[in-house]
Amino acid sequence: MRTLTGASGGRILFAALGAAVLYGLSWPSTNAFNLSFLAWFAFVPLFVALERIRNITPFMGLGFGFMLVSTFVTGWWAFVGVPTRMMPLTWAAGIQEALFESVPLFVLFALRRWMPYPRALIALVFLWPVWEWAYVRFPMTLGILFVGNSQAVNLSLVQFADVTGVWGITAWVVSFNVALYHLTALRPETRRRAAGTILTVLCLWLGIPALYAAARSDAPEGAAVRVAVVHTRLGPEQTGSIETVRRLLALSDAGRVQSGQAADADLYVWAESLVDGTDASAESLIEQWTQRNDAALLFGMNGRLDAPGGIPVRVNQAVLISSGSPRSAYTKQRLVPFWEGLPLYSLLGRIGFIREEHQRRGWFVPGNSLRLLPLRARAVNPVLLGTPLCNEQYVPGLWARMARSGAGLFVQPAYESWFGGYATLFANLARLRSIENRRATARAANGGRSAFIDANGRMLGSEAEREGVLIHTLRTNRALPFYTRYPDAFLIGCAFTLLALLAGFRRRPSSQDKNARRR
Repeated sequence: MRTLTGASGGRILFAALGAAVLYGLSWPSTNAFNLSFLAWFAFVPLFVALERIRNITPFMGLGFGFMLVSTFVTGWWAFVGVPTRMMPLTWAAGIQEALFESVPLFVLFALRRWMPYPRALIALVFLWPVWEWAYVRFPMTLGILFVGNSQAVNLSLVQFADVTGVWGITAWVVSFNVALYHLTALRPETRRRAAGTILTVLCLWLGIPALYAAARSDAPEGAAVRVAVVHTRLGPEQTGSIETVRRLLALSDAGRVQSGQAADADLYVWAESLVDGTDASAESLIEQWTQRNDAALLFGMNGRLDAPGGIPVRVNQAVLISSGSPRSAYTKQRLVPFWEGLPLYSLLGRIGFIREEHQRRGWFVPGNSLRLLPLRARAVNPVLLGTPLCNEQYVPGLWARMARSGAGLFVQPAYESWFGGYATLFANLARLRSIENRRATARAANGGRSAFIDANGRMLGSEAEREGVLIHTLRTNRALPFYTRYPDAFLIGCAFTLLALLAGFRRRPSSQDKNARRR
């Protein structure tokens, strides 16, 4: 069958789009159910359908349709529930992410011209993670929809991310689907004869990651840091005001009472963008509070820095103020495109009217250097904090650089009141970053999910609804797992394997191809 026509073709098309719904449901968008296993076979009906399509337009249309449907299912409440002024950006980002994640399927059409379709699917196993690694580096993208991210709460199988990163999880999910496709392609009598071998292979595919996860179940025994996260649900009109700062300080005082004076927290954390850095009185109140309580406070702040030429630019920062120590800050490097900043502004900002429009909109300028914030806790030696801000949780390489530079603990301020329940997905994705680098994470979110995550990705406590203070003791870690040391090693292996597959197999032209050339 060359095209999806007739009743049989309709059933296959319906199965492929139905599988897109299953793939969307596999994503960790809530903490109510763990349906990540649906991603293990959701692509199989799509692969069956694509095999029967010979024309590029319907082939690409079905591939993109699959991703678009799954994207909407994953976060439908974000597409329909965000504020009106964010609606165009949300829809544009969702469509763009679905398009970028469809590219490996588009390349599959070219691969099948190079080799038989079943072997082209094997090549897809190595192509997909390499493409995801590349597209997350594009300044226009967020990088939410990695196939591997669908397994963020499947902690019993994904601990090998400390070797391969999320890219290895992507390859694992795609390869499982490809293996099941090859199983369905066998003739019934062949499938019966090979049943034992097939079952053994599938068990190994699940068993090896599970055994590795069991071996890595022990948490690091580094220095203990007691962290208090202040969870808030402030609206956009409330952020940045002096009244908000006073409210946050009152909540922090309540946390001190909650923790007990004898076991007070080493660090208090507020969410991203709650403090206006241009208001000197706000920072003065914070400094007075830290000195009065002999405390350390880390918070997200929208501030200004002097740029070349003496023109101040807006920046989004994580700021640490502690009693007896100088103020330190990390400037966010990966901004939300067209919401926080203009992609490629370092180049486009040289053009006068673009620079003026950028300033008129009040967009941020990204930071260009990695800075860790030193916490001088009472009971331990100074600890370096990695402080990725909000959507930087989608950039695995940034977290790895922070850990490789000496960060013993991650603290992530986030602002997610725009996204409602979808923000639970963001918190779950931060669990993969903890696993990859074997570092605990304290996450303070406004409107999203605040949480403590240990080095194995387990949530030690979280809150999404009630405003208040969460307190927990986290362990630091100085050891560097393989992924942190060599974050691109697995991808280099995938790239060489893909090249070897392309070079080692050239599809022999069929008689139809030869006749077409003669004509």
